Amino acid sequence: MSGVSLIAALAISLFGAEPLWPDISKMPAATGGGENDVAVVVAVERYAFLPHVRGAGELGVAWYNYLRNVRKVPLVVLIRDNHGTANGIRDAVEKIRGRAKSGGRAWFVFIGHGAPSEDGRDGVLVGVSAQATQHDFFPNAVARGEILQLLNSAGGSEPPLVVIDACFSGTDVQGKTLI
Repeated sequence: MSGVSLIAALAISLFGAEPLWPDISKMPAATGGGENDVAVVVAVERYAFLPHVRGAGELGVAWYNYLRNVRKVPLVVLIRDNHGTANGIRDAVEKIRGRAKSGGRAWFVFIGHGAPSEDGRDGVLVGVSAQATQHDFFPNAVARGEILQLLNSAGGSEPPLVVIDACFSGTDVQGKTLI
């Protein structure tokens, strides 16, 4: 089963026969419905010191196009590769805070490396400049909980929708640890 099919199957099981989850492998026709929404898409493919995440850039652009051209979201911030630092991610979410309109929601899409937090109580989204040492890894990552907290103040009346395409095991696709 492909990753997109698996996501679609998961969405159907979570949301019923009409999934909220788009199949962005083939761009659907414009439907609108996101005119009151805001979004951040982060796609880190080329990490400076960690293994690359093949296909992250292409998938990030697909999400951006889906949100802008299909859902008609007026404000979509796309962060890719070198701009995907921990502070770059925070700044992007700050740009959308308070900008969703009534009836809208904040979207956050992250494609890249993830890991357990240092204390093991949360997951972290790994920024592009993270290094494979304890000292230089966690300062270059953003806790999932911090992103959720920031998104809750993004405005709108609908809860944020968060899509994280990252493994919180702290390993790469070959199973090697990132730190």
